[in-house]
Amino acid sequence: MENNQFFFLLPNLKFGGAERVSINLARNLKERGFEVYFLLMSLEGEFLKEAKEEFNVLNLSCNRTYKLPFKLIYALWKYRPYAIISSFWKLNLCNCLARLFYPKVKSFLWEHGLPSLNEHNKPKWLFSISASLIYPIANRIIAVSSSVSSDIKAITFGLEHRMSVIFNPIIPPDFEFKKTKEITNIRRLIWVGRLENSKNPELMIDAFLQLSENYFLDFIGDGALKLKLENKCKKHGLEKRINFRGFQSDVYEWMINADILVVTSDHEGLPSVIVEALYCGLRIVSTDCRGGIRDILCNEKYGKLVPIRDPNALAIAIENSYNISYSIDFQKKGGERFLPKVITDQFLNEILA
Repeated sequence: MENNQFFFLLPNLKFGGAERVSINLARNLKERGFEVYFLLMSLEGEFLKEAKEEFNVLNLSCNRTYKLPFKLIYALWKYRPYAIISSFWKLNLCNCLARLFYPKVKSFLWEHGLPSLNEHNKPKWLFSISASLIYPIANRIIAVSSSVSSDIKAITFGLEHRMSVIFNPIIPPDFEFKKTKEITNIRRLIWVGRLENSKNPELMIDAFLQLSENYFLDFIGDGALKLKLENKCKKHGLEKRINFRGFQSDVYEWMINADILVVTSDHEGLPSVIVEALYCGLRIVSTDCRGGIRDILCNEKYGKLVPIRDPNALAIAIENSYNISYSIDFQKKGGERFLPKVITDQFLNEILA
């Protein structure tokens, strides 16, 4: 390959699953000799420093999405990369439009969530029409789970033969976890993600209220709901048992002493945190919120699923998880499908085809 440049197009590098896995994939491409550029609409986000240390980061200085195609066309003209990988609906459309001017640049659209449920994809009919008409300009549409692929196919037309399912690349911890955890009366739960409505962190507190006093909970992440959640904890006297740890660059450090990862989302694409929990050998309890949850857990092979927005069912599942057969090595084995080297091979098979 004469040109080994890869572009990743994102709005920014704020804390989020799509941003994290983009860096994971970029790192593995770089290790294989490719030159990686991050094209950002704005230079901001918790992952920005990390990206600047490892990759080329270009600021498109674009405060409105309608301006992006012009900025992107100029960047393609200047650098002429081999391929560009974009994430999120409006940026995917811009990727396609820019490719009309430079068809030799391979274009890939990375879909991370269920478009029919995504609160940012409004109005829904506009996504359906625009994706159906414009997405075919791209070489390939990569869905992070079978549910994401099925959802896109259900609300669009003509995209069936342009779609592939490739799981997210998730980096495992760089240290070995204990084969067994010390048995104590203290039960430690961990919740990881943005404190926003789609993640439904309030459900975690509602379920926690039904658990005994030997349970403790760490919230890892920030978001608009943090103050509301903190006030709810104070109202119920939970300040000593529930801690809000904020954004943490290395979630594995907080999983070391945890027993169960709890996921409370109303909908997901392919939540990286569940794979990270598998790497750590944790028990997992999650809402059955479509997306890639069942892909990761192989239905309920590696964890327990409960209905969304049901605090009683969530509390019962957490309690029951301590009473079922459990192996740390078995959980860790379940995460190997998501190792970056495995996923990068699959991406390159698509990109270099």
